Amino acid sequence: MTRRVKIIRWSVRLALLGVAGVLAAGGVVPEILGRWIPSLSPLAVFSTALAHRGWYLAIYWLIGPVLMLVLAFWRGRLFCRWMCPVGTLVSLSSRAGVKNVFWRWRVNASLFWIVIVSSLLGLPLLLMLDPLATFQRAAAAARGVYFGLSLVPGLLLPVLLVLCVVQPMIWCTHICPLGYGLELLQRLRRDKPRQVFQRTRRHLLIGLAVGVPVGLLGRWAFRRRVQTPRTPILPPGAKDEENFAATCIRCYACVSACPMRILQPVGPADRMLGQWFQPEVVYKPSAGEDEGYCEETCTICTNVCPTGAIRTLTLHQKRQRKIGTAKVIREACLAWADNRDCMVCQEHCSYGVIETEWNESETPRPIIREDICRGCGQCYHACPAVRQGKAIRIQGVKEQTEINDGYADLFEEG
Repeated sequence: MTRRVKIIRWSVRLALLGVAGVLAAGGVVPEILGRWIPSLSPLAVFSTALAHRGWYLAIYWLIGPVLMLVLAFWRGRLFCRWMCPVGTLVSLSSRAGVKNVFWRWRVNASLFWIVIVSSLLGLPLLLMLDPLATFQRAAAAARGVYFGLSLVPGLLLPVLLVLCVVQPMIWCTHICPLGYGLELLQRLRRDKPRQVFQRTRRHLLIGLAVGVPVGLLGRWAFRRRVQTPRTPILPPGAKDEENFAATCIRCYACVSACPMRILQPVGPADRMLGQWFQPEVVYKPSAGEDEGYCEETCTICTNVCPTGAIRTLTLHQKRQRKIGTAKVIREACLAWADNRDCMVCQEHCSYGVIETEWNESETPRPIIREDICRGCGQCYHACPAVRQGKAIRIQGVKEQTEINDGYADLFEEG
């Protein structure tokens, strides 16, 4: 490669890295573009489609992954060498490192086939290793939108950069499953199918040997798992616990984009392995006045998810979506336990699902219509009770449903 070509290549790579950083971090661009980086990955797009057992992307979001496949068929790892933001960071880190080889086993092919095989079984294991999801996740971590054990996936990129200082380009050459998939496409163009199969047979067998039993075990565990203390509250647009855990690649585009700051990754406590580090709705009693609940006119998280783990919802569909159920804790409630005139939860419920029951002294007490409650958290956020904590608890639902109580229709008519 001539000096001139190197200069052009690095100019392109650094410019695209800057663009990718702006899109992933958000704030100065439309929030919907936060999904653009991870949705470019053919590995993420097609693996989650297999896990969904159906297609989920609008045609215009499919243009990027298809173009990447065409480039790979023509020029192999052209995307990796010229455009991938993780590849650029890895190259920069490797230039500052030492020429050392401590790990010789290339696991990228095995990882690729494990992802594909487990996707066929509905649980795409190791899809968090997709480089574009890894980049998006690191951008969310840089914004400080999540903390604690849930920070672990966000540290993957910094760890890789440190590894590349010790052994240059180890991520691209030995680990990255997407890079292997792009390289495989070029082999299909240049070599005979029999030769390609002979080269990939061992890696495919490893993928089957690991992906099949673990994928089956994961699905069995979801159906037979011990009841956890609470069902998680998933973002509006999620289908059910199993589907969400399987198709969420932990890119945290939704976490970074949520204006109410109620989405955050959760740690391993009380979660199956497949649910570790997935984003969930967490209502916080100390949230500010303009955040801390799922605002009824907000659909941002449903627009930024690149894998369909959170399906796109219209405002009408969002207002009908049941993501949880609120319950009044009577022993903590000021009206029920202290006989005080407090109906703050009813005043703040925009869906009108809190009714009034009068006691003998004509003091109003809140009753929640659990069948039509959306679980948005407005009542929890507004509840003034402090003695035993909030007097509202919100429980997630096994599968999100639509509530046809006429509220959304009345809103649109108005």
